[in-house]
Amino acid sequence: NGGTLYLYEMPLHSIQRDIFSSSRALENKAVFENWITSRNIRIIYNHDFYYTDKDFPDTWHLGKDRRDEFTRLLFNSIEKAQSPHRAEK
Repeated sequence: NGGTLYLYEMPLHSIQRDIFSSSRALENKAVFENWITSRNIRIIYNHDFYYTDKDFPDTWHLGKDRRDEFTRLLFNSIEKAQSPHRAEK
């Protein structure tokens, strides 16, 4: 219906990030990246959001003192992706 699908890279606690670093996970990631590339689906990378494990009070969710910042930066990245110049990749 004319919508555009964007995926985004989520900030992860190091415990979660380590899970996605296994050889199986990296193979799956490569297959997935090929699939989304073949369908012109963009991934939004939030390179301006710096965080540490301390920002995840339960290792799963960003703390309430950081979630709004991430959401704002993500929104700005999506707006840039929708601009006619497609400035960010």
